[in-house]
Amino acid sequence: MELVLPDPVGYRSNSQRARVATETWVTKNLYCPACPSPDLEPTPTGHPVADFACPRCGEEYQLKSRRGHLGARITDAAYSEALRATERNAFPHLLLMQYAAIPGPVVTLQAVPGAFITPSALESRKALSSTARRAGWIGCSIVIGDLPRGARVAVIMEGYPRPIREVRQDWRKWDFLKARDVSTRTWFNEILKRVERLGRDEFELDDIYAFEEDLAQIFPRNRFVRPKIRQQLQVLRDRGFLEFRERGRYRYLPSGWRTK
Repeated sequence: MELVLPDPVGYRSNSQRARVATETWVTKNLYCPACPSPDLEPTPTGHPVADFACPRCGEEYQLKSRRGHLGARITDAAYSEALRATERNAFPHLLLMQYAAIPGPVVTLQAVPGAFITPSALESRKALSSTARRAGWIGCSIVIGDLPRGARVAVIMEGYPRPIREVRQDWRKWDFLKARDVSTRTWFNEILKRVERLGRDEFELDDIYAFEEDLAQIFPRNRFVRPKIRQQLQVLRDRGFLEFRERGRYRYLPSGWRTK
């Protein structure tokens, strides 16, 4: 895998140079995390959301790149379209790239399964003014800073690529989310984030109950937040993310996840 972005010729705009360089790099270097395909192919011009697709399994990917730190939010497409995609579990997987310069090295690359992009991960932006070419159009941002840390599958870390086998192994751990509806995926995401937020290897059920009011605001139609919390902790335990220690006590296993 070549880790240096190319120097695009014939482009004066920095944004165009960055787009061409990063997209060219992905086409020439990146494989599909979801299957054995060694390639990703650019989608046709005008494709509404995705930038790349796997020629073998058909999974779609959207590239988001930036020089330096990506930040907590990344700009995306129209809010209404993005929202519909999250509800249908049709949001493309994200490729989050940080690079040093154009041309220059790729510093980090993370792949995020699209199942983690739920309505709560989107923020609508201010509508374009009446004088704009697309007056009234409302875009959105993806709040990547609020995604579970475990959702970010590292492909390149600090300038070094991870073994492909390990990347695909980590990716497969999230396959079970594909078939889940938007409510189930959102609940799973929110509980996993709060387990991570505790920052402890072991915690008690009451520690997660402390987020009850916060969760009630995210799920205003659900009057049974505590039973739902227990249900999602059970899912986390069944999937190997948690270990049951004793009544009401759990151990978090971020490095011991298993594929089912």
